[in-house]
Amino acid sequence: MLSDEELNKFFSQYQDRGMKKWQGYHLSDHTASLKKESKVRNKSVIELEQMSLEDITQILSESYVNNKIVLLQTNFINNDLHLVEEFQGKIKGYFENSVFLDSNEIQISMIRNVRFIEVDNHV
Repeated sequence: MLSDEELNKFFSQYQDRGMKKWQGYHLSDHTASLKKESKVRNKSVIELEQMSLEDITQILSESYVNNKIVLLQTNFINNDLHLVEEFQGKIKGYFENSVFLDSNEIQISMIRNVRFIEVDNHV
């Protein structure tokens, strides 16, 4: 067993490597997830013009009725003060002040821009 003096001497010279010592323990799935999250976080979205509420609701209604795919840009901002990635899909329905774009519920007041997109069916 070490004496108190020996322990004090050891810990006075000991330098913890901090997080470096744990880096080898990341699982490949976790690492891939972190890389994907970083890519999304650092992706810059070109800010489109703010459309009027009337124009937005007209396009959303037409998309819903005609089952057309839209590309939505919201006014959501991430922690780095960049616009969040755009959403693409079909309008599945409305509820009060929200629209359902596939599995995402988006408040209509947070929509910045919406436009129809053509999908190439030739794969």
